[in-house]
Amino acid sequence: INAEYMGDKQDGDSDDLHKLRNLIISSRAKYNDPDVIKEAQRRFGLGFDAKELTKDLVVPVYATVLKNGGRAEYEKIWKRYKDVDDKEEKDRILRVIGLTGDPDCIAETLKKCLSDDVRGQDKVFVLRGCFANKRGGQMSWEYLVENWDALWEAMGSGMLATYMPGLPKLAFTTDEKAKEVSDFFDTKKEKCPCEMKMNQSLEGIRCNASWLKRDLADIEAWLKGAG
Repeated sequence: INAEYMGDKQDGDSDDLHKLRNLIISSRAKYNDPDVIKEAQRRFGLGFDAKELTKDLVVPVYATVLKNGGRAEYEKIWKRYKDVDDKEEKDRILRVIGLTGDPDCIAETLKKCLSDDVRGQDKVFVLRGCFANKRGGQMSWEYLVENWDALWEAMGSGMLATYMPGLPKLAFTTDEKAKEVSDFFDTKKEKCPCEMKMNQSLEGIRCNASWLKRDLADIEAWLKGAG
């Protein structure tokens, strides 16, 4: 799949093949394929309404541009969020805005979670992006610890709020962090009835830690040999 096509639907493509193209392009962008990054940046530069920026490509293009850009790209996409009326477009932006490569912009994004800019039902999705950002995991955890009660209340203490305990497993991969997260959860179990989600999150962190201990050396050796 040539990067220049970015998953564009080709003549004769079935819906499933088109979805597969998008999945492959998204994966190549996630793992820093330079050709895909270059093409995403080119399309982004054409403007939000360019025909080359189809609905299917908005998320991978925005995510790639944010991850490999800085404040200029971040502010341009955030302005788009503020200006546009289309709810689907707003949702797409909130899911990727935390992937910015600029640590200062990650901090700003976290602060937005308790502002009127982000609706209660959308806050967890913004947090998820920040936790999934390798530059933002620890920062996001510190923010969550400091603002847990306010976030829980802002999300309505309902189903969406129960997703909060699952966020740390997106960022952490050590037994030490599992214990730190567990100790914090112990202080919140009484007021936040989501013990199952907490346990699942801790299990995820411990599984990641176990997998790294078991396989990391072999993977590093293989990559050195393949390189």
